[in-house]
Amino acid sequence: MRGRKKPTALKVLHGDFQKNPQRQNHNEPLPDLASPDIPETLGKYGQEEWARIIKEMTELGVLSRIERSAIEKYCLNYQRERECEDVVKQEGRFWHTAKGDIREHPASKAARDYANQCFRALVEFGMTPCARAKLHVKKKAEGDADEQRMFG
Repeated sequence: MRGRKKPTALKVLHGDFQKNPQRQNHNEPLPDLASPDIPETLGKYGQEEWARIIKEMTELGVLSRIERSAIEKYCLNYQRERECEDVVKQEGRFWHTAKGDIREHPASKAARDYANQCFRALVEFGMTPCARAKLHVKKKAEGDADEQRMFG
């Protein structure tokens, strides 16, 4: 079974076209690289994660407004995971049933599910250690803007 198709921006960062440049899809739509606006649906945890991931993706040069809904879903899952962990912190990871059995707290299970969804989203965005290890990012030239403009 073949894996999912990667966007060209990630393929370039991974160096996929160095060996075989003719495989590049020259007809792929290229959205403008721009930071999307923060959604109003996010709570405190989601807004903090939004700011963090937007900064990281901007530095990698793989962020455009078209990713807004995917990033929003990731941040919502992150927010829900953190909220569930807060409940677990207050009430404990385990609880006793009416029969006296010990069960995992439902919030703990939900937190695990949300964390798995977050991890899958991070893999899609190239934001995990393994995904980052495959990236070939060009170093930004040091120096001031005038020097860069005059001497390239």
